[in-house]
Amino acid sequence: MAIQVSGTQVISNSRGLTNIASVDATTAAAIGAAGVGGGGSIELTATGSITAGDPVGINSLGRAQLTAGITGTDTTLTTGLGNQFGMSSCSISSSKTVFFYNKSNSFVARCGVIQTNGTYAFGAETTIYSGATVYYGHSGACPDTGVVCLFFKKGASPFATVVKAVTVTGTNTVNAGSEVSHGANNKNSHCVRPMGNGKFGVFNDSNASIVTISGTSITKNSTVSSTDDIRTCVWDPDTSKFITSSFGYGGRFNSYTVSGTTISYNSYHDHSTGYWDRLLGWYDTASNYMIRVVQDGSNFKIQAWDVSSTAASGFGVIGELSLPASGNDMWHNDLKQNQAVWNESTGTGFAHYKESGTWKLVEIKCSSGGTPSVVNETPVVNDFSVGVGSGIVSTIDVESLSNAKANFFNYGTTLQTFIGFAESSVSDGQTLDVTVDGGINSNQSGLVRGSFYGLTNQALLNKGTKPQVGVAISATELLVSNGRNAS
Repeated sequence: MAIQVSGTQVISNSRGLTNIASVDATTAAAIGAAGVGGGGSIELTATGSITAGDPVGINSLGRAQLTAGITGTDTTLTTGLGNQFGMSSCSISSSKTVFFYNKSNSFVARCGVIQTNGTYAFGAETTIYSGATVYYGHSGACPDTGVVCLFFKKGASPFATVVKAVTVTGTNTVNAGSEVSHGANNKNSHCVRPMGNGKFGVFNDSNASIVTISGTSITKNSTVSSTDDIRTCVWDPDTSKFITSSFGYGGRFNSYTVSGTTISYNSYHDHSTGYWDRLLGWYDTASNYMIRVVQDGSNFKIQAWDVSSTAASGFGVIGELSLPASGNDMWHNDLKQNQAVWNESTGTGFAHYKESGTWKLVEIKCSSGGTPSVVNETPVVNDFSVGVGSGIVSTIDVESLSNAKANFFNYGTTLQTFIGFAESSVSDGQTLDVTVDGGINSNQSGLVRGSFYGLTNQALLNKGTKPQVGVAISATELLVSNGRNAS
């Protein structure tokens, strides 16, 4: 039976709270103790890594996925950028991103924490390398362990490449750990891809290696020779292999198998006669296809490849999407790298390209039948670097060397698909209990008892934001009340 106060309904027939402007601390505690709301939790399979207390929704596959807003707010990263080379970024959680960039004759890192208003709060800069410019920086994160693998090319002869461990402690303090050499780098090739549990694949035109990171310590586990100008590498967790795609050679594919921490070379195959340029890609765990983004002259294409075969000669195109050819480009001034990013755990990719004079960041998904499509696009400006991790697409916009700004685009599930809060921390594919309407989530912090909370456009809990998603019954407990007091 619904309950009314002065003619206004305050508890619905389903025992949900409604039309309540505020609740005193004693009443809030009593509500929680009485179990008003009639909800509890549901069990779902997680897509991507989710941390206890995170807001989650249901994606098109019926899985729990991190709830996300669309965009943050430009925040000044540095006013003293040395040049546009070596920039990269990756997120170690749904609220923390590590940025790398040149400053004078030093290569530095800085961690930003996403705030309720969508800005980054940055910690101090940490020097990664000093003495010369760093070229072709590339970073990848394993959010399940909170470590970052940084792969870069030193800017002084003999231009050797280095793989380095990076961690974040406290709120936003970056720690530069140990490093290992990855051989000479005579071309522009470099890429690193996380495999989970602190393990990464690292590739350039000299070597292909598996490295592991524990804390600030990095170990090179195994290495095989590599000769091609590799522009992208993709980790296929379904068959435990890496696929690389090379500049030239008609877009050559190389196939590598990984067993534990041992990498072995399989084969290569040239899949076209064209001189393919600007090769980028990721592996879509939802459709089990490799998505490759290519530019051949003025043609810009997104392709879905079946890469289930061990031999590269067995790979084949399943579907292809061509974007408007007029004025297209995937090579942004002198940046030359980081033009596309991917999230293997969600199967969502992002490509950066120019159409008719306007630079865009496009979100790409692939159907189970192998048809790629653009589902979102965001205009961007000036020299630009993108990174990914934990569902966050981080960006560096260079308006000038004295004005580099950081931002993020968060394309997880939208606020409209929010259902509740995670009750534990899980990795991709694991079972997750989600606190839903009427249940109590005990994984929050800093709440004000008796206050209502909603989700901002950045999918962060904020007191007083509507529509509300819960009422605090203690500093750590939120009684979920999805969608109450919507206006």
